[in-house]
Amino acid sequence: MYSIKKITCITGRLKKKIKRLLKKQKYETALVTISVCARLLYSVNQTYYDADLENSIQQISQEFFKEKYEFVKKTKSNLKDCILFYDGFGFDNRGLAQIYLEALAKTNYIIYVTNSRSKNSIQNITKIVTQSGELIFLDEKSYLQKMVDLKKIVDVFCPSKMFLYTTPDDVVGIGVFNYYDKKILRYQINLTDHAFWLGVNAFDYCLEFRNYGASISCLYRHIDINKIRVLPFYPKINYNVNFQGFPFSFDKDKQKLIFSGGSLYKTLGGENRYYHIVRYILANFIDTVFWYAGSGDTTELNKLIKEYPNRVFITDERSDFYQIILKCFFYLSTYPIVGGLMFQYAAAAGKVPLTLKYDDCSNDFLINQKELGIEFESLNDLFNEIDYLFNSPDELNLRGECLKKSVISKDIFESNIKKLLNEQRTDFKVVIYDVNVKEFQENYLKRFKLLDFCEIFRSKAFFWSIFKTFPVKTCFSCLYTQFKRMKFRRTVSRNDRRKV
Repeated sequence: MYSIKKITCITGRLKKKIKRLLKKQKYETALVTISVCARLLYSVNQTYYDADLENSIQQISQEFFKEKYEFVKKTKSNLKDCILFYDGFGFDNRGLAQIYLEALAKTNYIIYVTNSRSKNSIQNITKIVTQSGELIFLDEKSYLQKMVDLKKIVDVFCPSKMFLYTTPDDVVGIGVFNYYDKKILRYQINLTDHAFWLGVNAFDYCLEFRNYGASISCLYRHIDINKIRVLPFYPKINYNVNFQGFPFSFDKDKQKLIFSGGSLYKTLGGENRYYHIVRYILANFIDTVFWYAGSGDTTELNKLIKEYPNRVFITDERSDFYQIILKCFFYLSTYPIVGGLMFQYAAAAGKVPLTLKYDDCSNDFLINQKELGIEFESLNDLFNEIDYLFNSPDELNLRGECLKKSVISKDIFESNIKKLLNEQRTDFKVVIYDVNVKEFQENYLKRFKLLDFCEIFRSKAFFWSIFKTFPVKTCFSCLYTQFKRMKFRRTVSRNDRRKV
């Protein structure tokens, strides 16, 4: 396990390198190093803000554009109500891009900008944007060239407002948005409210989907409360997708399905309590079947499969996720890290998301969440609730119906988007409270291993930029990458032989 002292030493060396690069005006290598450092800080999550990195990226944005790219000919300034939406993620069905774009496109011309690698994988976003706007893709170039390209897009279309929706280490979007301070009204959509990210100077208003995130931003990122707005999201559900069937034998008249899902790292740690809960259910209620849909380290789930043959199953995530939840007895939240979107899917489907509370990070995913009776402070309290619900199915169904009201509607969301654009406010009150982050951060640090470090450094774009600073780790990361590729090829080869 990496200690906080060791992480601080590593980031300190990276930041010293950034300062040397800025003095020499080697902006590209500096941006690469900033991105590496931000990715590391996000992965270990021991801080929510780093003034050195923020100042460095702001310095690059001011110096680089001032010297070479101050003026670009404006050619499309006649477009009314033009909004630029920069998406650093480029995911079609994950996150919040679709619901924001649907709301914005109803009254505005949208310029949607994302990376070219997402060009063929965002079919739904493409349909939304092309009805009232256009898509522009940034080619995979150097960071500086991508910043130049993005700035040209902004200057050509002259948007009245810009939305920043991006990854924690995105130096391109953040660098350009920094430049337009006091020039264009800028909103940031804070998807990653629980962890470190770059960009506290890249917006005029920070849009939080819950007061937990608002509290983190105010208390730990040092963002002025007057710049914070709260707007809960609703889950983007495709009700027209058909259920794709059970990947195992299941008798709905004699068995009860307990469903859970998401990235498996969310179930690791916390003294293995998540798997204690699953074992309790399987041991005490023999008519139950447990299904987990997600990917990651399956070690603990594989143990359960051996202990309870034909009753525990793992699959990849599926497009009919909502339809699966409709068929489950209740949804079991992951622990120690809960999945916020999973909370909302379960509530929208009228299924109780039973949750063992680890820390404050599970707060505020649903409206009036504390009053819903779905979170429990101890294993014994949760076990008692499980016993009660198995013996009172009518009560379970009644709670499920009540839960449907805890997710805001599409109409309420879109009416608040209009208020944001026109009045820079929403109907949701910003409530700042003391947030317990200690246990959450300790769990992050416990999970961070050498291989995680290698994952950060293995990118070709990063290798030569940081080789002199960390020669052993960068070389090891390359060897680790090659090992993973060889292992993948052997797995594919075995599967091909089996098919034959």
